[in-house]
Amino acid sequence: MKFINPFSNLHLSEKHRKWTLPLLVAGFSLFAILTQYIIITTWMLYTVPDNLDTFFANSQYALYTKIVVATIVITCIVRVAFVVYDFFRYNNRAGNKISANYMYWIMSGMLLDNLLFLLLAFILAILVYLITGYNSAEVYAIITNGSDKVKHIYHSIPNLIQLPGLLAAVIIYLVWSFLMYAEHYLGHVSRVYWLLTHRAHHTPTAVTNGTGFVAFTQFAIGWVVAIFRAAIVIIISKLITQDQITLIVVFFVFAVFYQFIEIFNHAPTFYMPIKNNKVFNFIAKIFACGPYHILHHSAHEDHTIVNLGGNSGIWDFVFGTYCELPEKEPIFGLTHQPAIHMSAMAINFGGLQQLFYELKNNKDFIIRFKIIFGDIYYKPPVTKDFLINTEGGFNVVLHLVKD
Repeated sequence: MKFINPFSNLHLSEKHRKWTLPLLVAGFSLFAILTQYIIITTWMLYTVPDNLDTFFANSQYALYTKIVVATIVITCIVRVAFVVYDFFRYNNRAGNKISANYMYWIMSGMLLDNLLFLLLAFILAILVYLITGYNSAEVYAIITNGSDKVKHIYHSIPNLIQLPGLLAAVIIYLVWSFLMYAEHYLGHVSRVYWLLTHRAHHTPTAVTNGTGFVAFTQFAIGWVVAIFRAAIVIIISKLITQDQITLIVVFFVFAVFYQFIEIFNHAPTFYMPIKNNKVFNFIAKIFACGPYHILHHSAHEDHTIVNLGGNSGIWDFVFGTYCELPEKEPIFGLTHQPAIHMSAMAINFGGLQQLFYELKNNKDFIIRFKIIFGDIYYKPPVTKDFLINTEGGFNVVLHLVKD
């Protein structure tokens, strides 16, 4: 019996596209949304001063806990409903029929990414065990936020000044948004960071709220940056205020608010309606979301590094990366929409394969240095792109299918 690699290029039947794909997109999106909320909520609980069992048993926090759970459930329902609505809205436009192969590529890439995440998390846990001497139960406690040792480290950070919670929240927001902007900027200028972490997010040529969940593997480098960013925010929050509960509440409220405006980040069918509405356009510009983020996914060469704000448009104005919205909705994907291999293996490992290939076949030290530390436009003498399909083909417009 011949083995079929589920993560390679496959050609699926379009027979059941009308109803099967929306259901798959809804399930896929629900999984992605819940994963995000679980991670965010877990990180927030690190700041809780009490033991978690005590915290959840405390009547003072009982109502707050119920509100959090109810809000997450309602937000998930709204977001998944919007995903399905946006899918139909996009798919009903002329020439925008999303194929089964296209969605399979998106979802299989995400599935492979999560498998890699679990594998790397297991390896990380083993390393923690070997380096620190923690037993398996303590390693599990660290991952699930039940470790007193982790909380002891957090609470050992001194409080140098005591700012009101709301003022501290504004400062933390500015720091946090700047770090997200800096990371995003790095993803568009650093060759290694682009190939290993960010290029995959810009490959979709059919952009909808469902395909916008493309969050492929970050490898170790993405994890390090994310942990570094979180550590800076947590340390600064402890340095400038003792009112951590206010910070938690404020940022949770903001997170919920942003979830409802972020859904338009990958919904180009709303590009013109939001652009032409003065109020919605202003809100989108302030938070660098909606049509401004849609423009960031443009395949036009003038839009390769614009509107980078992760949750704030402030830093785009400060550093000159802000770009006004053009009159027409852009086309999407990598610059000039090169044909790509519609394979989960290619999109998850293509950048890593390319770096290994270049380091192996270019012997000069300076060239190897540029391979790692050069910008995204640097091309060594010997190179091979494992994602781009140099033979061309239909892949670049796979979402454009004929009935």
